Amino acid sequence: EGHVADLFSIVSEKHSELEDSNPLKKMKSRVVLGGHNIRDQDGNHVMFNEISASPAAAEANRSADIYACQDGYTCEVADADKAYVQAPWKGVPTWVRLPKWLRPKWWTSIFDPVVPLLLNLYGHPTAGDNWQTHCHAKLLKTGFEPVGEGWPSCYFHKALKLFLIVYVDDFKMSGPAKNMPQAWDALRKEIKMGAAVTWDRFLGINYNVQKQGGAYHIEYDMRDFMVQCLEKYESFCTSPVKYQFVATPFLDESRIPTQDLETKGVLAEA
Repeated sequence: EGHVADLFSIVSEKHSELEDSNPLKKMKSRVVLGGHNIRDQDGNHVMFNEISASPAAAEANRSADIYACQDGYTCEVADADKAYVQAPWKGVPTWVRLPKWLRPKWWTSIFDPVVPLLLNLYGHPTAGDNWQTHCHAKLLKTGFEPVGEGWPSCYFHKALKLFLIVYVDDFKMSGPAKNMPQAWDALRKEIKMGAAVTWDRFLGINYNVQKQGGAYHIEYDMRDFMVQCLEKYESFCTSPVKYQFVATPFLDESRIPTQDLETKGVLAEA
Protein backbone atom coordinates (compact mmCIF):
# COMPACT_ATOMS: atom_id res chain seq x y z
CA GLU A 1 0.00 0.00 0.00
CA GLY A 2 1.24 3.46 -0.87
CA HIS A 3 -0.01 6.97 -1.56
CA VAL A 4 1.12 9.67 -3.98
CA ALA A 5 0.54 13.42 -3.64
CA ASP A 6 1.76 16.73 -5.05
CA LEU A 7 3.66 19.45 -3.23
CA PHE A 8 3.27 23.12 -4.05
CA SER A 9 4.18 26.46 -2.54
CA ILE A 10 1.85 29.09 -1.14
CA VAL A 11 2.53 32.69 -0.11
CA SER A 12 0.46 34.69 2.38
CA GLU A 13 0.72 37.88 4.36
CA LYS A 14 0.86 37.17 8.09
CA HIS A 15 -0.96 39.65 10.32
CA SER A 16 -2.33 41.44 7.26
CA GLU A 17 -4.70 43.44 9.48
CA LEU A 18 -1.79 45.38 11.02
CA GLU A 19 -0.20 48.59 9.78
CA ASP A 20 2.61 48.21 7.26
CA SER A 21 5.07 49.65 9.78
CA ASN A 22 4.35 46.89 12.30
CA PRO A 23 7.26 44.38 12.39
CA LEU A 24 4.80 41.51 12.96
CA LYS A 25 3.37 42.04 9.47
CA LYS A 26 5.37 39.97 7.00
CA MET A 27 5.16 37.82 3.89
CA LYS A 28 5.34 34.11 4.59
CA SER A 29 5.94 31.25 2.16
CA ARG A 30 5.70 27.52 2.74
CA VAL A 31 5.66 24.28 0.80
CA VAL A 32 2.51 22.26 1.44
CA LEU A 33 1.06 18.91 0.47
CA GLY A 34 -2.04 18.87 -1.72
CA GLY A 35 -4.37 16.97 0.56
CA HIS A 36 -7.24 17.39 -1.90
CA ASN A 37 -5.70 15.00 -4.41
CA ILE A 38 -3.99 12.04 -2.75
CA ARG A 39 -3.99 8.84 -4.80
CA ASP A 40 -3.30 5.24 -3.85
CA GLN A 41 -1.10 2.71 -5.69
CA ASP A 42 -3.94 2.05 -8.15
CA GLY A 43 -4.54 5.70 -8.92
CA ASN A 44 -7.74 5.90 -6.89
CA HIS A 45 -8.59 8.97 -4.85
CA VAL A 46 -7.91 8.36 -1.13
CA MET A 47 -10.61 9.22 1.39
CA PHE A 48 -9.73 9.89 5.03
CA ASN A 49 -11.80 9.55 8.18
CA GLU A 50 -13.30 12.68 9.69
CA ILE A 51 -10.50 13.36 12.15
CA SER A 52 -9.18 16.67 13.34
CA ALA A 53 -6.93 18.03 16.02
CA SER A 54 -8.51 19.60 19.11
CA PRO A 55 -6.81 22.88 19.98
CA ALA A 56 -7.48 24.72 23.21
CA ALA A 57 -10.87 26.44 23.34
CA ALA A 58 -11.55 30.13 23.95
CA GLU A 59 -12.59 29.32 27.52
CA ALA A 60 -9.16 27.82 28.15
CA ASN A 61 -7.50 30.94 26.79
CA ARG A 62 -9.49 33.15 29.17
CA SER A 63 -8.81 30.77 32.05
CA ALA A 64 -5.08 31.18 31.47
CA ASP A 65 -5.54 34.95 31.62
CA ILE A 66 -7.45 34.75 34.90
CA TYR A 67 -4.90 32.38 36.43
CA ALA A 68 -2.15 34.90 35.66
CA CYS A 69 -3.96 37.70 37.48
CA GLN A 70 -2.30 37.05 40.83
CA ASP A 71 0.59 38.71 42.57
CA GLY A 72 3.86 37.17 41.46
CA TYR A 73 2.19 35.46 38.51
CA THR A 74 2.48 36.24 34.81
CA CYS A 75 1.55 34.95 31.38
CA GLU A 76 3.92 34.33 28.47
CA VAL A 77 3.50 33.04 24.92
CA ALA A 78 5.78 31.35 22.39
CA ASP A 79 5.30 29.60 19.08
CA ALA A 80 6.83 26.39 17.73
CA ASP A 81 9.20 26.73 14.79
CA LYS A 82 7.81 24.95 11.71
CA ALA A 83 5.70 22.86 14.03
CA TYR A 84 4.25 20.19 11.75
CA VAL A 85 7.58 19.09 10.27
CA GLN A 86 9.02 18.57 13.75
CA ALA A 87 7.01 15.34 13.76
CA PRO A 88 8.05 12.39 11.58
CA TRP A 89 5.57 11.02 9.08
CA LYS A 90 3.84 7.94 10.55
CA GLY A 91 0.98 7.33 8.15
CA VAL A 92 0.70 5.17 5.05
CA PRO A 93 3.98 5.24 3.07
CA THR A 94 3.62 8.29 0.85
CA TRP A 95 5.59 9.58 -2.12
CA VAL A 96 5.38 13.19 -3.26
CA ARG A 97 6.03 15.12 -6.45
CA LEU A 98 8.21 18.17 -5.86
CA PRO A 99 7.41 21.55 -7.44
CA LYS A 100 9.48 22.04 -10.60
CA TRP A 101 11.55 24.79 -9.02
CA LEU A 102 12.74 22.31 -6.36
CA ARG A 103 13.69 19.51 -8.74
CA PRO A 104 17.38 18.90 -9.54
CA LYS A 105 18.31 19.39 -13.19
CA TRP A 106 19.25 15.74 -13.61
CA TRP A 107 15.61 14.82 -12.97
CA THR A 108 14.56 16.14 -16.38
CA SER A 109 15.14 12.73 -17.93
CA ILE A 110 12.96 10.95 -15.35
CA PHE A 111 9.26 10.45 -16.00
CA ASP A 112 7.12 11.57 -13.06
CA PRO A 113 9.83 11.56 -10.34
CA VAL A 114 8.72 11.20 -6.71
CA VAL A 115 10.46 11.13 -3.33
CA PRO A 116 9.33 9.54 -0.04
CA LEU A 117 7.56 11.75 2.51
CA LEU A 118 9.59 11.63 5.72
CA LEU A 119 8.14 14.49 7.77
CA ASN A 120 4.62 15.47 8.77
CA LEU A 121 3.86 18.07 6.11
CA TYR A 122 1.16 20.74 6.33
CA GLY A 123 -1.75 20.09 4.00
CA HIS A 124 -2.16 16.37 4.58
CA PRO A 125 -5.59 15.59 6.11
CA THR A 126 -3.96 13.86 9.09
CA ALA A 127 -1.12 16.35 9.62
CA GLY A 128 -2.90 18.20 12.42
CA ASP A 129 -3.57 15.03 14.37
CA ASN A 130 -0.01 13.81 13.86
CA TRP A 131 1.41 17.06 15.20
CA GLN A 132 -0.93 17.06 18.20
CA THR A 133 0.03 13.48 19.08
CA HIS A 134 3.72 14.33 18.76
CA CYS A 135 3.38 17.52 20.82
CA HIS A 136 1.34 15.76 23.52
CA ALA A 137 4.04 13.12 24.01
CA LYS A 138 6.73 15.79 24.28
CA LEU A 139 4.77 17.78 26.88
CA LEU A 140 4.30 14.71 29.06
CA LYS A 141 8.08 14.26 29.14
CA THR A 142 8.48 17.75 30.65
CA GLY A 143 6.14 17.14 33.59
CA PHE A 144 2.95 18.67 32.18
CA GLU A 145 -0.21 16.61 32.59
CA PRO A 146 -3.55 16.93 30.75
CA VAL A 147 -6.12 18.96 32.67
CA GLY A 148 -8.87 16.48 31.87
CA GLU A 149 -11.80 15.62 29.66
CA GLY A 150 -13.47 18.62 28.06
CA TRP A 151 -10.27 20.66 28.17
CA PRO A 152 -8.36 19.62 25.03
CA SER A 153 -4.75 20.78 24.64
CA CYS A 154 -4.68 22.10 28.22
CA TYR A 155 -1.96 21.01 30.64
CA PHE A 156 -0.89 21.70 34.21
CA HIS A 157 2.50 21.26 35.85
CA LYS A 158 1.80 20.41 39.49
CA ALA A 159 5.34 21.00 40.77
CA LEU A 160 5.75 24.38 39.04
CA LYS A 161 2.06 25.37 39.31
CA LEU A 162 1.97 26.34 35.64
CA PHE A 163 -1.06 26.22 33.35
CA LEU A 164 -0.29 25.64 29.65
CA ILE A 165 -2.60 25.78 26.65
CA VAL A 166 -1.66 24.82 23.11
CA TYR A 167 -3.37 26.17 20.01
CA VAL A 168 -1.77 24.26 17.13
CA ASP A 169 1.74 25.79 17.22
CA ASP A 170 1.05 28.59 19.72
CA PHE A 171 1.87 27.98 23.39
CA LYS A 172 0.51 30.11 26.23
CA MET A 173 1.68 29.58 29.80
CA SER A 174 0.54 31.27 33.00
CA GLY A 175 1.61 30.85 36.60
CA PRO A 176 4.38 31.91 39.01
CA ALA A 177 6.83 34.16 37.15
CA LYS A 178 9.81 32.60 38.91
CA ASN A 179 9.00 29.17 37.45
CA MET A 180 8.58 30.28 33.84
CA PRO A 181 12.26 30.04 32.72
CA GLN A 182 12.59 26.47 34.00
CA ALA A 183 9.45 25.34 32.19
CA TRP A 184 10.32 27.03 28.88
CA ASP A 185 13.83 25.56 28.99
CA ALA A 186 12.37 22.08 29.50
CA LEU A 187 9.96 22.56 26.60
CA ARG A 188 12.70 23.75 24.24
CA LYS A 189 14.64 20.54 24.86
CA GLU A 190 11.71 18.65 23.34
CA ILE A 191 10.12 21.15 20.93
CA LYS A 192 11.83 23.76 18.79
CA MET A 193 10.24 27.11 19.58
CA GLY A 194 10.98 30.81 19.65
CA ALA A 195 11.62 33.03 22.63
CA ALA A 196 8.78 33.52 25.11
CA VAL A 197 7.28 36.99 25.33
CA THR A 198 4.69 38.59 27.59
CA TRP A 199 1.03 38.26 26.70
CA ASP A 200 0.66 41.52 24.80
CA ARG A 201 -0.65 39.58 21.76
CA PHE A 202 -2.01 36.07 21.27
CA LEU A 203 -4.07 34.57 18.41
CA GLY A 204 -4.57 37.99 16.84
CA ILE A 205 -5.79 39.58 20.07
CA ASN A 206 -3.97 42.55 21.59
CA TYR A 207 -3.90 42.49 25.40
CA ASN A 208 -3.87 45.52 27.66
CA VAL A 209 -3.35 44.32 31.25
CA GLN A 210 -3.44 46.77 34.13
CA LYS A 211 -3.77 46.54 37.89
CA GLN A 212 -6.04 49.16 39.39
CA GLY A 213 -7.06 49.40 43.03
CA GLY A 214 -5.80 45.91 43.78
CA ALA A 215 -7.77 44.34 40.90
CA TYR A 216 -6.54 43.25 37.50
CA HIS A 217 -8.17 44.62 34.36
CA ILE A 218 -7.71 42.92 30.97
CA GLU A 219 -8.77 44.64 27.76
CA TYR A 220 -9.04 42.47 24.64
CA ASP A 221 -8.47 44.54 21.52
CA MET A 222 -9.23 43.17 18.04
CA ARG A 223 -10.03 46.46 16.35
CA ASP A 224 -7.35 45.97 13.66
CA PHE A 225 -9.01 42.78 12.48
CA MET A 226 -12.50 44.30 12.72
CA VAL A 227 -11.50 47.32 10.67
CA GLN A 228 -10.04 45.01 8.04
CA CYS A 229 -13.34 43.08 7.88
CA LEU A 230 -15.32 46.28 7.42
CA GLU A 231 -12.98 47.57 4.72
CA LYS A 232 -13.27 44.26 2.89
CA TYR A 233 -17.06 44.41 3.14
CA GLU A 234 -17.15 47.98 1.84
CA SER A 235 -14.95 47.05 -1.12
CA PHE A 236 -17.78 44.83 -2.40
CA CYS A 237 -20.49 47.42 -1.92
CA THR A 238 -21.52 49.75 -4.74
CA SER A 239 -22.80 52.50 -2.45
CA PRO A 240 -21.59 54.05 0.84
CA VAL A 241 -22.27 51.88 3.87
CA LYS A 242 -23.94 53.26 6.98
CA TYR A 243 -23.36 51.26 10.14
CA GLN A 244 -25.64 51.13 13.15
CA PHE A 245 -24.52 51.32 16.75
CA VAL A 246 -24.82 48.00 18.59
CA ALA A 247 -23.82 46.87 22.06
CA THR A 248 -20.90 44.47 22.31
CA PRO A 249 -19.81 41.80 22.88
CA PHE A 250 -23.35 40.45 23.00
CA LEU A 251 -26.09 41.70 20.71
CA ASP A 252 -29.50 42.21 22.32
CA GLU A 253 -31.69 40.73 19.57
CA SER A 254 -34.83 42.10 21.20
CA ARG A 255 -33.66 45.61 20.27
CA ILE A 256 -33.17 44.80 16.58
CA PRO A 257 -35.85 46.50 14.46
CA THR A 258 -38.05 44.09 12.50
CA GLN A 259 -37.05 45.92 9.33
CA ASP A 260 -33.41 44.95 9.85
CA LEU A 261 -34.42 41.28 10.02
CA GLU A 262 -36.51 41.44 6.87
CA THR A 263 -34.30 43.64 4.70
CA LYS A 264 -31.59 41.82 2.77
CA GLY A 265 -28.02 43.14 2.86
CA VAL A 266 -26.29 44.45 -0.22
CA LEU A 267 -24.31 41.23 -0.55
CA ALA A 268 -27.22 38.85 0.07
CA GLU A 269 -27.57 37.97 -3.62
CA ALA A 270 -23.81 38.03 -4.38
